[in-house]
Amino acid sequence: WHQTNETYGKEKMLQERDRIRDVISEYERKNPSLSRPTEWKFSKKMTSEQKVENLVTELFLQTSPILTSMVHNKIGKENLGDVKGRKDGEDTFIGIDAIADQLVMDKLNKLADNGLSFMVLSEHSIYKVGTGKIEFILAVDPFDNSNDYMKGMYTIAPHLVMGAWDKNGKPIACANTNLNSGDLSLSHNEKISRLNCGDESLTDLTITEEQKAINFNDSK
Repeated sequence: WHQTNETYGKEKMLQERDRIRDVISEYERKNPSLSRPTEWKFSKKMTSEQKVENLVTELFLQTSPILTSMVHNKIGKENLGDVKGRKDGEDTFIGIDAIADQLVMDKLNKLADNGLSFMVLSEHSIYKVGTGKIEFILAVDPFDNSNDYMKGMYTIAPHLVMGAWDKNGKPIACANTNLNSGDLSLSHNEKISRLNCGDESLTDLTITEEQKAINFNDSK
């Protein structure tokens, strides 16, 4: 929680984390329809890479409806200071950044009970999930485009974005949610798909090599 340490100081960090968790818990309590009734089960027959694919999908199914609802209700627009490591005024750390970062962190820690261990490189924090040897790297921006969201500019929607790699740099999975529309796209079984958060149906969005060639020729 590097950003939170810098913003509040170490003594207040745990208090602020508890406050944010309370905000999330209260929001979920008031909006029970946003919570998933069941979680995906990880089969012992799955490879570690398949588990990571499912973990990313499950994480987005659990977090996307909550963050999309918060965006619609204009939650977390308060300015908490400049993002550390950026030029003054270039990027702002706001309430929804802290909420989204904590939400993703807590959900990942619960999902890691399935025997996975990985390092998480988040925009505002770096942390390990799981108790074993690190086998995977997750890069995540829990709330991209927060500046425009704070200012009420919605030309470019805020997004939840994640990519997963093994320790050798091989890409495993990726996902993206438009937090205005709630549209969720992800890699699944080596395909790009749109996932309906309601009935969890998948629509294949993978572009074939033939389609790529047609699009390229059209562009010329």
